[in-house]
Amino acid sequence: MPTPLLFYDNVSYLMVEEMYEKRSNDFYRNVESVQRIMERYESSFSLIVNRCPLFGTIIAHFLTFSFGFRSQSVDWTKEMKEWTEEDCRRIGKSLAITLRMAEVSFAM
Repeated sequence: MPTPLLFYDNVSYLMVEEMYEKRSNDFYRNVESVQRIMERYESSFSLIVNRCPLFGTIIAHFLTFSFGFRSQSVDWTKEMKEWTEEDCRRIGKSLAITLRMAEVSFAM
């Protein structure tokens, strides 16, 4: 069973920071930017992409400036390799909402 930190061991903070700096309100622009960075550092992202082929889609939705207030569920019995574009949209948006709520609670 792989450890959750395995992804962080392979992907540096600078790669993630580069994705965050290039984020926009346009999902398709985010997809292009994320894919360009993931291709440039293909060896670093290969482990997570092998497990979740649509990982870039999740990150692109996460980076899109949108303000939702509720997380949506995904069928928890699916393997990551089986996730659809809609599943990835829900995961990315839910992750953004969760992190935003955590930031607000830490600021209080």
